[in-house]
Amino acid sequence: MSNEQRPVATRPFEHECIEPDLGRELWRLDDPQCGQEMRTDLEIHLEFCAACRVTRSLAARTANGLADGRLHIHVGGRGGTATAWLGGGSLLALVASLALILLLPPVPVHKDMTLRGEEEPAILRPVADEVVVDATPIVRWSPVEGAARYRISVESIDAKYRWETTTEDTEIRISDQQPIPENNRFRITVDAIPEIFSPPEGMNSSFRRSGRGPWFKYRIGSSSNAVRLLGAAGLLGMLISATSLFLRRQ
Repeated sequence: MSNEQRPVATRPFEHECIEPDLGRELWRLDDPQCGQEMRTDLEIHLEFCAACRVTRSLAARTANGLADGRLHIHVGGRGGTATAWLGGGSLLALVASLALILLLPPVPVHKDMTLRGEEEPAILRPVADEVVVDATPIVRWSPVEGAARYRISVESIDAKYRWETTTEDTEIRISDQQPIPENNRFRITVDAIPEIFSPPEGMNSSFRRSGRGPWFKYRIGSSSNAVRLLGAAGLLGMLISATSLFLRRQ
C-alpha cells in the first residue's frame, strides 16, 4: 500500500476507514454500471466500516435536506446581503465543482475525436492516459460476446513490472501482492478467452501512477467543461465577494 494513502475518514468522527481502497470506491454504489461483485464488496465494507457509514449517511442526509427544503444554508454578515449571498453561493459552487472533479470518472483525453470502431469492446477504466494514485486500481472493460473468461495483463513501459491474471468478470482489482509502483507508465491488455472472440485489435489502454499533486492536476484537466466552468464561476464569485467586503471595511 502506498505511503501516501490516507484514512477515508478521521476526526471529528473519531473513526478511520478499515479498508481505504474500498472506501474510496463507495461512490460506485450509486453507479448503475457498478458490477455485482464490486457492489457486494462495497455493501459488506459499508456494513463493517463505521467511518464510511457516517460519511455516507451525512452526505445523504445533507442532500435530502437541501432537496426537500428541510435544510437551509444561511449566510450571515455585516452589511451587503447580496455580497454575503454571492460569497455563500460561490463557495457552494466551488465545493460542488471539486466534488464532481473527484467523484465523476475522468473524461478520456481524446473525448472529442470520432474513433474508428469505438463501439467495439474496450477498456473502460483506467481511461486512456489516466493518472491514478491508488497502488491497486480497478481495471474494468466492456463485455465480449461469447467470451468465457478474460486474460488481463498490466506491464510497465520499462518492463520492470508485470502482473497477469484471468477472471470471468468484466472488472478486477490489481493484487495488493503486486502493487503498482509510483512514477511510471503502464500498458493494459485484456484478451477474451477463447481468443477467437477477442476484438481484432484487442483491448488496450495505458495509464500512469503518480502522487496526489499530479493526480489532482490530471482530474481537473480531464473533467468536463461544465464542471470546470462551475469551479471557475465559484472562484470568481468568491473573489468578487471578498473584494467587496474588504472595500466596505476600509
